[in-house]
Amino acid sequence: MTSRRPAPARSVARIATAAGGGFAAFYTFYTTASSTLDGTGISAGTRVGIVMLVVVAVQPLLLLGRNWVKNRRLAVMLALTSMGVGSAVLPVANQWPGSLLLGLGFGVFVVMSTVWVKEQAAPGQTGRALGTYGFGSAAGGALGAPIGLYAVEQGGQLAVAVVGCAFALCALLPAWQAKATTGHRSDSQAGHGPEEATVADQLAGPRASSATAVVSISLLGHLLAVSLYAAVLSSVGNTSGAWLPVLAALIIQVTLAPGRLVGGHLSDRYPPLLILVLAVGLLTLSTVGFSVITSQLGILVAVAVIGFASGVGQTAALTAMMRRARTSRATETASAGWNIAFDGGLGIGALAAGWLTIQG
Repeated sequence: MTSRRPAPARSVARIATAAGGGFAAFYTFYTTASSTLDGTGISAGTRVGIVMLVVVAVQPLLLLGRNWVKNRRLAVMLALTSMGVGSAVLPVANQWPGSLLLGLGFGVFVVMSTVWVKEQAAPGQTGRALGTYGFGSAAGGALGAPIGLYAVEQGGQLAVAVVGCAFALCALLPAWQAKATTGHRSDSQAGHGPEEATVADQLAGPRASSATAVVSISLLGHLLAVSLYAAVLSSVGNTSGAWLPVLAALIIQVTLAPGRLVGGHLSDRYPPLLILVLAVGLLTLSTVGFSVITSQLGILVAVAVIGFASGVGQTAALTAMMRRARTSRATETASAGWNIAFDGGLGIGALAAGWLTIQG
């Protein structure tokens, strides 16, 4: 008889499923903003920028009000509820209440769900847990974007509101089924104590510099990995052909998900910083290749490698940071830092792509 998966693995899978719904809800709004927010008195780009500022601003505030988010499951479920309600009321009052509620909920969600996954990880499987979560969130984003675009074409803003609300509220079920944590467990209980270090920890630990240096390097590598990915994603629309830009954008988004999953598995076997450096190196080479290749097949191969390598690097950076987080507060700080760097990387990449387009 086949044995059931261990409880930590089940909880991680459920949180990853909830992440898929949460990210699908947000990307349903994000990708349709240019249509649904047009004609509201402020440009759609400015409105989205304001929402993203809310997403980023709420993340460090969670560290100040951490006593209110000790119950990870409750925090995630409240965040999903805020996203669901925000999506549902998007057509109301010139979209302001809905979009702000959506941004507020998403900012809380990305930090607390990442913390929750780390605290659920089985001994020696931090990377796998974070990779599974990363796969779920990336898959949700890749799913929500085209569904949102289809919804706005078929039913306008009302259809976007219904789809986004459905994604967020459906994510409540797997979140409710996952095991609750309160951020009070000791390191050894959470499976991250020195006595339960993995081979990767043993290889990296004695020779590693301070935790601050490791976290700084991880954040810089993560920022570079996201920036290069975002720059290419923002540039695929400039490729020639009627179908190539759409297919290239789809491929780079889809390959990000398995990249995150593989990055987590590799980071449990080898030092995460080594995996991060190798991933950024491959990402840099493939980005240069994308900029000079002219064949359609070559472009598609390049964007596939870029999406995959960026996903590997993102999870490796997060794993390296989480391994140095020995307290619940440090875990929350690492999660907030990683997510803020991700949002910053998206902005830097988009700006870089725009600047290169102007120069060209």
